[in-house]
Amino acid sequence: MILAGGALLLLAVAIVRVAVPDRSRLRPLSVEAFEVHSAEVAAGATVVREVEWSPAADVYVMGWNPWIGLPPGVSFDNDLMIYQADTNTTLFVMGQRGSTPGVVDTWREVDLPAGTGYLVRRGHPLKLRYRVTNAGTAPFEVRGVTALLYFVPAEGN
Repeated sequence: MILAGGALLLLAVAIVRVAVPDRSRLRPLSVEAFEVHSAEVAAGATVVREVEWSPAADVYVMGWNPWIGLPPGVSFDNDLMIYQADTNTTLFVMGQRGSTPGVVDTWREVDLPAGTGYLVRRGHPLKLRYRVTNAGTAPFEVRGVTALLYFVPAEGN
């Protein structure tokens, strides 16, 4: 009786194993950051900074999370962009404008389509470009810019 029960259990496990499709392995998600340090922006002036990131191996970039440390109550126009210079490809763009103290107008954003990634080959770096224009009459300091980059390894490369 116990042998028959064990045989039925093994048969049930085999049927379920064959009937249910195998799930693909999940790739580990990694996060690295671009960082631009503080900068003083004089009234009417524009500051542009670029930093570079190069992956240690081929990766698929999945997304980003930008942050701009602008003080409250200033008038500004800025954009933050991640691009690959050697292929002239823009991955992410975020632009903001603040013309009235305390009011920020998000006026453009470009992102990858949902469920996709962008292949970045080792030795072909991505660049973060940050631009800010002081549209006010007093100088202010940008308290840094950060963009987190989410990526997974490109298998088989």
